Amino acid sequence: MNVVQQVDALYKDPGFSRRKILAMLRDANQATPNDPDILWRYAQALFTVGKMSSANTQAETANEALEIARQAALLAPENPTTHKWVGIILYDMDHFDDLRSKLMHAQSMLVHLKRACDLGGDAECFHLLGLVSLSIASLPWRKRVAAKALVPNAILPTFDDALASFEAFEAHEPKSNRLNVFCIAQVLAKLKRPAEAKAWLEICNAMVRTRGDKEKKLDSLVLALAKSLSLPLRPCPHPLSPRKKEPVVNNVAAVELV
Repeated sequence: MNVVQQVDALYKDPGFSRRKILAMLRDANQATPNDPDILWRYAQALFTVGKMSSANTQAETANEALEIARQAALLAPENPTTHKWVGIILYDMDHFDDLRSKLMHAQSMLVHLKRACDLGGDAECFHLLGLVSLSIASLPWRKRVAAKALVPNAILPTFDDALASFEAFEAHEPKSNRLNVFCIAQVLAKLKRPAEAKAWLEICNAMVRTRGDKEKKLDSLVLALAKSLSLPLRPCPHPLSPRKKEPVVNNVAAVELV
């Protein structure tokens, strides 16, 4: 069993130290530099371990992980996972306030995530692409005009684009991610399709909660959107259920109310 196979097996064990996985990949990268299969896993491990650290360390490790993931994408441009990890790390680093910086950052995310989807990436690629598309589509009209002036060739996804990505996720993994289901309802409301939005909200409300405090935040968003659509809804009293696979990015805070 080579190091890639070992790491993939160890990632399935939630009790195994992620720091040990990182050390294994660091050694493997030194022994076999410029191997894209090692590089993107190295970026993944560095990003994962960095999220367990202080804010300053997180920023440093995210930058290092991004450079490693970009190197993997350059070496293996036809591998969807290399592009996915560039997109994931960029998404986590999206803390810009000024419109131009935020827009330029989003362009890179869109390019890599779209590439990952086109190359047959997993369902999460579509969910992430939907979140980024929704963020841009939600810009007020004046900011969209300003965006075109600041970055004339900018990709500006629409709500229809965001919906297509969220629906593509559902086609791969139906009703497995409450945030994705909520985002479909939210986008349908934006598109003035209230009956469909209500149906998806009811699905979201009935789904098992899996993510602790994040579920409370999502429940509040569900209820607020339901109220805006005149849909009487109460949170279903589901106990928390363990999730087989936690999404790498499932950021409720990234989703704003309609």
